[in-house]
Amino acid sequence: MSSSPSVALSALAPEPGGISILLWNVNGIRSVYRKGALERLLQGDRIDVLVLTEVKSSLLKLRKFKSGALATLLDNCFPYQYFAECRLHGGGLHGAAILSTSSPRFVSYGMDDEEWDLHGRVVNAVYGSYVLVGVYVPSPGFSPETVNRVRSFYVGFAR
Repeated sequence: MSSSPSVALSALAPEPGGISILLWNVNGIRSVYRKGALERLLQGDRIDVLVLTEVKSSLLKLRKFKSGALATLLDNCFPYQYFAECRLHGGGLHGAAILSTSSPRFVSYGMDDEEWDLHGRVVNAVYGSYVLVGVYVPSPGFSPETVNRVRSFYVGFAR
């Protein structure tokens, strides 16, 4: 199974004057970088906004990884970067990010829920007349306890 998006991006090119937005659950940004999938994606068609989920890294760790090569790649493609970082267990879990070629009017993190906001699962950006929400939704698993916990995420997110 490939880590890179399976849809041909050229088929998703925006109309003239439009913007292209790509959402990708990377299951670890450092992993997709090591495999070359991120670089191949960014060398392809124009992407104006890249929303990543399950980033599994803090911004500080990205800056240090591979002597900063990953951060340099992202900086060259997306001057505006917003990472909702997991603040549990030293980071490196969960995480969502919005990377953009243009500056949003406003950015916020979380969903005003102290428990879930520690997970770094939500980042919001306002561009012109629309709001873009990057969300890494937790998996409910199979136990009733986990299902109820995840249900609390959905209830909090819907507020």
